[in-house]
Amino acid sequence: MEPSDARQTRFATESRHLGTPWHVTVTLPEGYNAASEGRYALLLHFAFDQESYEWTREVVDEFNAGEAQHDIILASLDYVDGSVEVGDEQASENANKSLAHIEDAVLPFLREEYRVDGNVIFAGWSRFGRFATYALARKPELFDAAIVRSSAPDDSDLHYRVREMLESKPQLELFVYHSIGTEGNEADRRPIFERLKQVLQGAAPNGVRWKSEVIEGANHADTFSLGLRSGLSTYFEASEQLLDQDGEP
Repeated sequence: MEPSDARQTRFATESRHLGTPWHVTVTLPEGYNAASEGRYALLLHFAFDQESYEWTREVVDEFNAGEAQHDIILASLDYVDGSVEVGDEQASENANKSLAHIEDAVLPFLREEYRVDGNVIFAGWSRFGRFATYALARKPELFDAAIVRSSAPDDSDLHYRVREMLESKPQLELFVYHSIGTEGNEADRRPIFERLKQVLQGAAPNGVRWKSEVIEGANHADTFSLGLRSGLSTYFEASEQLLDQDGEP
């Protein structure tokens, strides 16, 4: 994926964990000023192709141009084959390496190069939604928010790991949004959505704000942008007022 305008810069972050460079494309908001006192939220998102990057950028540009002017820096991580799969022992080892690389290389690099504030948002869709849930279970302290849309079906114990994490961290402060559509093969994904919702209902401490959303009429592809837009909106609203423990504003 090559940069398409002056606001974009593409970097290769070296990984001692993955054994191969991991490319990150950074897109800055209009008017970004590295010398100003302003700080910017950071959205980490996987781009599995050019089209998915453009969809993500379109949503981010809407927020940056809106009345609230949230000023989001978009960091799109290229998909490295096999790097985000969760399941058997080998797959989970690769996911661990990917998460370690985000922690040890990607986030420190972005914080050093750009005026990033405390808002680090990790968003994923489909298989990347499952990886975002995995990251939530393993390293919740890395992010301020997780936005999971239409997560891929999962036969592992991932939701149990999320529950264990929440029960072990009563002082945790975090925002979690997850969504599912109602059309097409979204029915196959509904069980993992419901399991995560039940975990959040039963185990989320007071500092964990969350929302579960069923997007009526949306198919799997629709949830990519619709869920990201709704997740970001809810997160920024929740930053100003807490959600109640039923997952409603």
